[in-house]
Amino acid sequence: MRDNIQKGVILKLKVVPNSANFEVAWFDAPHELRIKVCSPAQKQKANKEILKKLGKLFNSQVEILKGKNSTKKTITVHASKGKILEAVARIEKP
Repeated sequence: MRDNIQKGVILKLKVVPNSANFEVAWFDAPHELRIKVCSPAQKQKANKEILKKLGKLFNSQVEILKGKNSTKKTITVHASKGKILEAVARIEKP
């Protein structure tokens, strides 16, 4: 790892586009959040919604690392692990 790379927490997402509401659900699989987005998976609309809403949830910059054209994504949240865990803890468990 190089010093000039910004640090953050990496999360895996399973995205469900065209949903009635935006929703962050508990983990579908180990270390994976299930995200429902209202936007369609066309012209990066779903990705833009994910970045905006998760950025607000975590109060930090969010970046898609892998899966820009897939329902399975890997993101980086530029915040401390503690801050991320606090936000994830607020998500209702099934």
